[in-house]
Amino acid sequence: MKDAVPQQHRDKANDQFERGRRFLSEEYFPEERRDQFIFRGKKVIMECQKHDDYQSSMRWLLDTLRQYAKHSRFTVESGEDKITEITSVCGSYSFAILN
Repeated sequence: MKDAVPQQHRDKANDQFERGRRFLSEEYFPEERRDQFIFRGKKVIMECQKHDDYQSSMRWLLDTLRQYAKHSRFTVESGEDKITEITSVCGSYSFAILN
């Protein structure tokens, strides 16, 4: 796929990408501004996590995941029991593999 795009076009695209990255990281979004943005983002997340709706939603999600895991374990264990039961009943029979 790389051969389908001429090298000069790839170089031009890489140059444009680097210019955009430098602009966003150095000129538009300097380190101090980035730190302020991260601090404010963390503050917003903390406020959302304190909200009652968030807490109840997280409890529901974790409970649902626990139920799913419990059901999965039960299904695997019952499947293993069924396999053991089938092999013990059919152990004396030989099965031919059909191609």
